[in-house]
Amino acid sequence: MINDRHHFLSLVDKMVKIQGLSNSRNYTGALAHVSSTLHEALDRVKEEGALLPPSHPLNEARGRWLQAINDIQCIWSDELTSLKQRSEFTTKRGHGHMVCVFGKVKAGKSSLGNFVAYGVPTPTKEDIEGATPRPEFFYEAGGGVNEAMSTDKMARQQCFGIGVGETTSSIQGFTLPGFTWVDTPGVHSVNEENGKLASRYVDAADLVIYTLNSSSPERRSDLEEIVRLLGRGKPLLIVITASDVLDDDEGPDGELIQATLMKSDSIRREQCERVRALIEGAVGESGIEACDFSVLSLSVRFASEGQVSEVERWSESGMEEFFSILIEKFKSHGMDSRSKATLNDLKTCLSKTSDSLKAYQSPCALFEREIRQKEKEVRIECQATESAMNHELRPITHQMVSKYAGEQRNMMLKNDLREAFRHSLGENGKLLFGIFGRDGGISSFKVKLKKPSGIPLYKEIKETTTHESHLGSNITAAVGTAIGGYLGVGLFSLVTAPVGGLIGKAAGSLLDGPRKVTVSHGFNTAEVFNGAYRQIEEWSKAARTQLQETLNEWITNRNQTSLSFFIDKIRGLEASVNQSVLSIQEELVNGNP
Repeated sequence: MINDRHHFLSLVDKMVKIQGLSNSRNYTGALAHVSSTLHEALDRVKEEGALLPPSHPLNEARGRWLQAINDIQCIWSDELTSLKQRSEFTTKRGHGHMVCVFGKVKAGKSSLGNFVAYGVPTPTKEDIEGATPRPEFFYEAGGGVNEAMSTDKMARQQCFGIGVGETTSSIQGFTLPGFTWVDTPGVHSVNEENGKLASRYVDAADLVIYTLNSSSPERRSDLEEIVRLLGRGKPLLIVITASDVLDDDEGPDGELIQATLMKSDSIRREQCERVRALIEGAVGESGIEACDFSVLSLSVRFASEGQVSEVERWSESGMEEFFSILIEKFKSHGMDSRSKATLNDLKTCLSKTSDSLKAYQSPCALFEREIRQKEKEVRIECQATESAMNHELRPITHQMVSKYAGEQRNMMLKNDLREAFRHSLGENGKLLFGIFGRDGGISSFKVKLKKPSGIPLYKEIKETTTHESHLGSNITAAVGTAIGGYLGVGLFSLVTAPVGGLIGKAAGSLLDGPRKVTVSHGFNTAEVFNGAYRQIEEWSKAARTQLQETLNEWITNRNQTSLSFFIDKIRGLEASVNQSVLSIQEELVNGNP
């Protein structure tokens, strides 16, 4: 059991210290890290995109990607803003367990709250200034036209008003180490604004208290409000206050005095039983099992000024049971509701964050496909350019080979081939670069060409043949006869005939036998052409490779880098967020942060 109010406060503070403060700040920090990282990543993506020229072929695709990831980020930012607002409400009134008190005006809410804060129903200036620990009172405007409380007044007053000051449409309360007490407006003082605010406090509370004055604890309007509060699913403690009577007595000097006495146990017990029966009847058998409520009778006045010892006042007034129930409810909850609510809220937000991070995958994958598609187009167009150059340069090569064949000018052929190739590359490359939005880019493109070492030298094609000649035999006789006839007239005729034969035979022998004949078939232009055209094809292939590399770099530069950077950031954040969700789940299961 709880010995006194200080014992209660000590236990509450110790419970919070044992449990430790929730790691919600760490998780909130994790969300803040996600937010800042996303902003930085998006800023970098935008900055890199701004450096691309308007003619870049992926500008539209990049714009769609950026719009998609920006839309996701905006939706998530709205959720984070909402979480911050909820978190600010949950944590703005200290930390630890929270009690939210309802009841009609004059039902003893303020007196009970002052007793919890100071140990007396109506604290004096000395009580307030000497309180240890000292409660910190707060006030939230309720929007009432005739509001009796203000921030300045509460700062000066530092307690709940009694009597006229008790009539207020505002939310008031105080915080102590590990504990917060919230006093809501009187039931008939609730307007739409403070009603919503009170509802939020109920959501954050570990225990709801409803006060009934013992002079009329069975009012239907109170019963309806109690049933409504039970429907919120919170533990409910129904406190029948002012369970005391004033009795005339005689003082030490014979003077007439009024003594505060507790109502009889039977009356108090009967009131509690009747209230419980009314609640059970209103809720019904099917719903009562789900309701967590207790009914308690007490007297703040007797606890403060009863004519018995302090220990007896504490026990007989019902305060011992009251504070014991509070501790019991707090212990049964383990982690306080505010920490649970905050962690659950953070878990929900982190789970949504994880979903948002996953949502980035689709637009990123789409942009990735568009980059790859553009690279494919580059490859196809570069191959087409290679084919076009080869087709264009084939007849030119043939003309050049024929042109320099007679003079056998191999060096001039090679030089002119190189110039013809560069010209063709310039014209076709200009068209190619224009397709991909890089107008004028070909002027800075420098292709690396190998020396034309595979072109053979010009040479004349000659053919030498050998055959047997009979020309000498045919002319031997003719020569001999001719000589003999010329010299053999008259006296010398008998001599010259043989001599002529010998001379003819000698001349004929010089023309008879095997002979070599060399025939020219022109120059090796076909061989030179084949070598020259192979060189053109090699240059075209090399140019195509270099063009493709240049255009791929143009396509992917600041696009693939932006995309890869963003994806890496998202993956890192997703792993961190998922780990935080698991950690929160573990804390909620264990009941301790």
